[in-house]
Amino acid sequence: MATTIPREKSFDSSIALLRDGFRFIQLRCRKHGSNLFRTRIMLQNTICLTGEEAARLFYDPTRFVRRGAIPKPVQKTLPGERSIMALDDGRHRYRKELMMTMMTRDQHPKPEDPAQSSTIR
Repeated sequence: MATTIPREKSFDSSIALLRDGFRFIQLRCRKHGSNLFRTRIMLQNTICLTGEEAARLFYDPTRFVRRGAIPKPVQKTLPGERSIMALDDGRHRYRKELMMTMMTRDQHPKPEDPAQSSTIR
């Protein structure tokens, strides 16, 4: 039995996204009583997700490619062109592990630098 994904009634949610920022998804999921909903952002059909399953899906490296996902004008501002958000595969894992060692030094050993490894993709 298929379940219908709730849909935002507005034609486009771009202004609401700009207005609500990071709370955009949370507020609408609460309104719809669901962990996901359909909307349009910049006139593109979009499905927004929240929760543990959504995070697991989002962080699955076999489902998403980060390279090229952040527009160049954005990369040149806050995160930078070589930020962890723009890296894939070994380089992403290395940078993420490196960041985690700074936050929880006792729990994470220093990761192997992919620049020194022959297994980088």
